[in-house]
Amino acid sequence: SASWRLFRTNWIVALPPVIAGCVIGVAFVVYLVAIFAALGAAGWQALLASNSNTSLPPSTAAMLAGVALIGGAILMVVTVLLALWSETAIYGMADAAWSRGTTTLGDGFAAFRTRAGAVFVAAIGVFLLAIAAVILALPTLLLSFIALTLLLLFVMAAAVGGRHGGFDAIAQSFRLIRHFFVPSLITWLVLYAIQYGIS
Repeated sequence: SASWRLFRTNWIVALPPVIAGCVIGVAFVVYLVAIFAALGAAGWQALLASNSNTSLPPSTAAMLAGVALIGGAILMVVTVLLALWSETAIYGMADAAWSRGTTTLGDGFAAFRTRAGAVFVAAIGVFLLAIAAVILALPTLLLSFIALTLLLLFVMAAAVGGRHGGFDAIAQSFRLIRHFFVPSLITWLVLYAIQYGIS
C-alpha cells in the first residue's frame, strides 16, 4: 500500500517503458520502410533486366540481404539497449522516490549510467537460471518456473537500489527470500494477481 501511495504522486516512474516502446516502434517502422524500399529497388532492377534481356545483377540479392540482416541487427541492439534502459530507469526512479519522496526522469538516466553494467550481467544470470528451470520443468512438474520467479523477485532492486553486482544481486535476492519468506511470498502473490488482472 505504501508503494501504491508513492506511485500516485510519482506516476512518472511508469514513463520509461512507454518511451522505450515508442522508440522501438519508430525503429521498427524505419526498418520496414528500408526493407520495402530495398524490395522496390530490386523490383525496378528486375523490370529493367527483363526489358533488356539481361540477368538480374547479383548485387541486388546482396543489397536485399544486407538491408535485412544489418537492419535487423541494429533493430535488435536498439531493442535490447532500450529494454535495459527502461528496466534500470524504473528501479532507479523508484529508489529515488523511496529515498526522498519524489523522482524525475533524470534519476532514471543516472541509474542507467551507473548500474546498466550490473543489470546486464544480472540479466545474463537470470537467463541462465531460466534455462535451468526449463530443463527441470518436467521433473518438477513446472514448479521450477514458479520457484524461479519468486527467487528472482528482488534481483533488479538489489542491482539498482542495492548497488550490488550482477551475480551478487541474484544471490542477494535469494538471501532476502530466505530471510523474509512470508512477506516476500505475499508480495509475489499480490504482484502476480495485479499482472494477471491487467493482462
